[in-house]
Amino acid sequence: MTTTYCQNCGTQLQSANIRFCSSCGSQVAWPDPQENVSDATSDVSVVKDKLKPPAIAIMVNAGISLVICLYTLMLPKPPVYYRSQENVVAALYTLLILAFPALAFSIYGALQMMNARKHGFAITSAIITIFSGFFPVILIGIPIGIWALVVLLKPEIKSAFARNSTLTT
Repeated sequence: MTTTYCQNCGTQLQSANIRFCSSCGSQVAWPDPQENVSDATSDVSVVKDKLKPPAIAIMVNAGISLVICLYTLMLPKPPVYYRSQENVVAALYTLLILAFPALAFSIYGALQMMNARKHGFAITSAIITIFSGFFPVILIGIPIGIWALVVLLKPEIKSAFARNSTLTT
């Protein structure tokens, strides 16, 4: 069974008899069965070059966030004058500790993005980066995550992820 993706919306199509996309109605261009594997490999390498800048930005953002979280956790505990302040301090430390696995996953997803593998992990990494903008690195993660999502959701990028997964298996 032949599989391709709609160039307009990225929908996966599995039958060579389909001439129009069922989601957006655009005409489907099926790849030539005699297509050279080296052409597909070079196409994936072009996409990897487009994915590198946002992936590196995600890794730098997550790395800086991890360092700031670690530094904040190593600081002496602030003095507590009221019982309500104790709950706020506990919530802050809990939030910082929970940020570690999220930021580590963000780095892993960015590595997958750089290699054009595991599209879902790459998207999750971009989303984590958007929300990590509310942790230590204020407002920097938001544009980086949005930039990565815009790049990752392009149809040619989606199809390159799919082609790369079939080339490596």
